[in-house]
This record gives sequence, structure tokens and C-alpha cells, in this order.
Amino acid sequence: MSDFGVQGKNVDISFDFGEGLKVFVCARSFSLEHRTELIETTTPSSGKYNDYEGQAIDWSLTVSGILVIESSNTTGLDLLGAQVVFKKMPFKLLATDDNGTEFEMTGTVIVETSQLSGETAQFVNSDITFRGCGQIPEIDSGQGGGGNVPGQAIKQSQYTAVGGETELTRVDWIGADMIYMSRDGREQLKIEPPASPAVNQMLFDVSLGRVEFSSPAGPGEVFGFIYET
Repeated sequence: MSDFGVQGKNVDISFDFGEGLKVFVCARSFSLEHRTELIETTTPSSGKYNDYEGQAIDWSLTVSGILVIESSNTTGLDLLGAQVVFKKMPFKLLATDDNGTEFEMTGTVIVETSQLSGETAQFVNSDITFRGCGQIPEIDSGQGGGGNVPGQAIKQSQYTAVGGETELTRVDWIGADMIYMSRDGREQLKIEPPASPAVNQMLFDVSLGRVEFSSPAGPGEVFGFIYET
């Protein structure tokens, strides 16, 4: 986008607590910070100037806003619960700029700090910092943004097991990039054929659009997927 005129009131943050992405925070303000870990490589030939090489990128998302939970099965305590058990969560940030252009940002985070506060007859306010896990969030801009890659989109799906299933197949998974998989809220490591999935792993066969589980699914067990087509 040529401009980044986004007001906090036009930002919604969704998280997957195990039942798919649900709107959790309507932001008054937010910030996305990136930090580069540097290694000093100064040598005598550098003279009086220090020299550095980049080693790693660290990023965090800080949100201040109103707690708005779009789920009958999730409460504000789930946020604290996720923090206590160091749970990694897929998130989606949906924002609209001053020109009416929408863009999405997706990634995986873990709660670093959280503060919930409220007064009588007022909405619960939140100040939360999420530390990024893995790569910098994907950003997909909408109409007018000029940032879309033709034919590509970040999608998410959820499946509640009947019981006994050992695999899932979807046509739109064929040729897709499987970004994230979870089983009852626990992130699953993606492996590829011809390996066999172990505990906390799922096998993804991109040519068949098929995911295989490490053990048969239990009744009501929830599986979540984020993928790019």
C-alpha cells in the first residue's frame, strides 16, 4: 500500500484457541516491532567504525483494546490459560486503512505479557504483548493495496472428529503450502512422505491433499489448519 493510515478502531485480532480463528480483540492501538540480532564483526581494517552482521530477526505484536470474544466456548481466562502453558497460537490481524483498503496479517505467536482491566458497566480492556514464533507475519493486502500475489491466499479450516479417523483429505490442499496444523489446540509438526507421523506430528502429502494423524482421532477432537493456496 502507498499509505499506512490505519486507525486502531479499524483493527480486529483473531486467535485460534483450538476451535478456529475467533475475533478476540478490537484494538485501540497496536504495534508490530521487528528487531535484528547483530554480531559485531569489527576488524582492524574497519578503522574507527564498528561493523555488524545480522544473525536473527525477532518480532512482537502489542495490542491495546477492548476484549470482544466471538465464541461461546472461549473467555478472557483462555488468554491467561494460553500464557501459563506457553501455548503457541495462530493469529490473524484484519485492518482497514483510511482509503478503505483491507489487509490481513497472519502468523503464530505466544503470549508474553497480558493485562486485563475493567470497571463497572464498562468493557474489559486489554494490554497484551505477543512474541512472534517463526517467520515474520504474512501480509495480504486487499483491493487498492497492490500487494496480492495472483492465485495465492491464506486460508484456515477446522475439523471436529467423529472418532476413529486416521486421515483427512481436501481438494484445496492439493498443491497447497500447509503453514500450521493443530490437534485440540496443540501445534503439530509437519512431516512429509515417506515418513510416518509420531506423537505431535502430522504427515502432509501435498500431491494428494491428505493429512495423516499419528493416532486415531477421538470423538469431538478438533483439528485446525492454516494453509496457502
